[in-house]
Amino acid sequence: MKKIGLVGGTELPLLLNSSNCPVACYDSVEIHIKKLIKLTVENR
Repeated sequence: MKKIGLVGGTELPLLLNSSNCPVACYDSVEIHIKKLIKLTVENR
């Protein structure tokens, strides 16, 4: 059986990226900051 894991943390983008990890990597801090900026600009 294949095991799948999920790891989170703000330091992970410093360790894992598409060049050294076989699965998709998402920087959650970057995603949240971009959304925060978008919402801030839209609600001026």
